[in-house]
This record gives sequence, C-alpha cells and structure tokens, in this order.
Amino acid sequence: MLERIDNSYQYFIEDFQNIYQNPEKINNFLNENSDNIEKKIENLFLRLDLDKNFCIYANGGFGRKEMFPTSDIDISIIEMSKPKSYESLEKFVSSLWDEGYQIGHSVRSSENLADFLLKNEVMAISDVDTREITSILREKGAQNCCIGALSKINEKEAIKKAKEFTGLKGLDLAESVSTESDFEWQEGTWPEYQNTKIDYPIVAYDYGIKKNILRLLSENVGKVHVVNAKTPFEEIVKLSPKGLFLSNGPGDPEPCDYAIKNIRKFLDQKIPIFGICLGHQLLALAAGARTYKMKFGHHGANHPVQDSHSKEVFITSQNHGFAVDADTLPKNVEITHKSLFDGSLQGIEFTDKPAFSFQGHPEASPGPQEIQILFNKFRKMVEEYAKT
Repeated sequence: MLERIDNSYQYFIEDFQNIYQNPEKINNFLNENSDNIEKKIENLFLRLDLDKNFCIYANGGFGRKEMFPTSDIDISIIEMSKPKSYESLEKFVSSLWDEGYQIGHSVRSSENLADFLLKNEVMAISDVDTREITSILREKGAQNCCIGALSKINEKEAIKKAKEFTGLKGLDLAESVSTESDFEWQEGTWPEYQNTKIDYPIVAYDYGIKKNILRLLSENVGKVHVVNAKTPFEEIVKLSPKGLFLSNGPGDPEPCDYAIKNIRKFLDQKIPIFGICLGHQLLALAAGARTYKMKFGHHGANHPVQDSHSKEVFITSQNHGFAVDADTLPKNVEITHKSLFDGSLQGIEFTDKPAFSFQGHPEASPGPQEIQILFNKFRKMVEEYAKT
C-alpha cells in the first residue's frame, strides 16, 4: 500500500494532511484513485538507434530525484520506479527504464519528461517488471542490456548486441563528458542562487561535474574556474589557484593517466585538493593505491557512511561502480569514511598534504545534508593556504 502511494506521490502530497494519520482514509483514498494510481505511461522508444549498455539499479525512493541526467553514468541504463528530476550540466545517462513514471512532477520543472527525453535523444521504456530485474541485479551484479524498438531489432539480435558490450572496465569516459572550453562559475545554491562574495580562486577539473557541486564550491569556498579534464598542470599553475577540486564522473578511473599524473604534481606542490566520486578514486590512484570494479556498485540515496574518527554516521547519496582498495593505500593516506552497507572505502585524507576526498555525493539532495561539512573543510584548507 505504501509503495502504491509512493508511485503516485503527486496525489499523495495533495491529500497528505488529510490522510496520513488515518489508515481508513488511506484505503479510501487508494480506492477512489485506483485508476490514476495504476495507470502507466506507454513505452517510449524515443530514439531509433539501439542502446546496448549495462544496467544498474538505483535504490532510494524519493531520494533518487537527481539520478538523471548525470555524467557519472554516461552510458548506463538506470532501472528505477519512483519520481526524479535532473541535475547535471550536459552529458547524462543514455537510457532510462521505469515502472510508472510521473510526468512533470517538480515545482522547478521547465518541461515534461517526454519532451526532455526527445530533445536529448534519450531512449526510455516503461511497464517492465522492475522487481524481477532488481532481484537479478542483486544476485548477479550489473548486467549488459539492450533496448530497441521491435521494428528495428528482434529478441535474438538484442541479446547478441548486449553480449557484445565490453563493459566499463578499462574505459575512460571522463574525457568524453568534460567541458570543451574553460568557464567561470560564481552562482550559489538554490533558491537564491546568489553570486559568491568570496575571493579565493578555485580550479575545478571537470570529469563530469554536477551543477550543485559548483554551487556549493562557489558558496563555501570561492570563485570557481572550470577546466577540461586533460588541462596540463602547467596551465593550471598560471591561474594561481588557492585550491584544486577533482570532480565526479563516469567510467573506470585507472585509464585516466593524464589526470593521475597531473594530480601527483599538485600533491607535490601541497595545494589544497578535494575530490568527489571519480575525483576521490583519481586522488587515491595518484597516491599509489589501486581501484577495483564492484559487483553492482552503490547507486541512489540512503546509504549510511561512518566517519572513522568520530564514529558519526551520515546518510548519503552514492553513484559509483568502482571503489578504492583500502588495503593498497600508502602509509601517508588514512581512511576517513567507510560504507556501513559493505565496508567499502568512502573517504581518505593525506597525513602530510592538504588533500582529502569522498566517494559519495555530499552535494546531492533532497535528503540529509550534514555531509556538506566537507565543503567547509575544504574552505578552511584554502584559507590556510591563502595565507602562505
């Protein structure tokens, strides 16, 4: 019953004040709105070409509102069954499938989902058994998939094309989603979006950066200069930044040798560094650690992460298929956070340099925002460095 309310939350929100304390009213509400609740949107095949990628499951109910588009999962297919909205800059998930999608639900939305998908040439499908798919993914991990119109492909051909997908291991996707030209960012967080009044210049490497990361950097740290993922160390030094940010992004971090080499040079300069998601993995690789492909990764909201020192638990949003191998960390890098789901590494900090990183997404919302203290930590490092 609660899931049915969740799947039709636009009705639930409108009548919430009247029904939430009365089970009888909830049942009456469901009976009266059964036609609307059970109504499905028709399958959307919004692009004529095939989409053969891999499938992940995004767990988190209402907390998945920023799951697409995001450059973290540039060529994946997301399987989910609750309302969402979008957050990233340009590149985003290549396909979407869903079970009962609500159109135009957000008070901030400027267009409906169908128009958005058509404009960006994203394929989508609905009316699939997401529970069965979730069970398969939970047992077997991320799977290769192929979505296509029956007028273009049959089942046998679709299976063949899905099997041909080689997976993300060894695949550098950061370079394909990075900005082509530098740009400045001064806008703060929603709803005011006020320009920053802090003067510390920050350089952000764009491996697939999200808007809210830029907003929080601007509001908490300073003026952000965003550069392409392959911008050389020498070009960044000319900008005289007081801090360096390593963004989130898709794909396997190990092939990004250009990024790893640059980060090592910045570590030698002891400039403050803060990395998120892929940026976290790249920082660890620059330190000499290794990464590995996870069975199905961490995706969605409500992931508990514990601070290794204070033992405080943070409820976080996650979106990654690779992780840092904690056993390969050098002696000058300590573990700061761990996942309470599987014990995987979630945060690191150098003991001899002003550099740290976090695997999850402290910029994500809705939901608890206490993990945003990491942006304050970065600001303090930048302030201290600016005094030198």
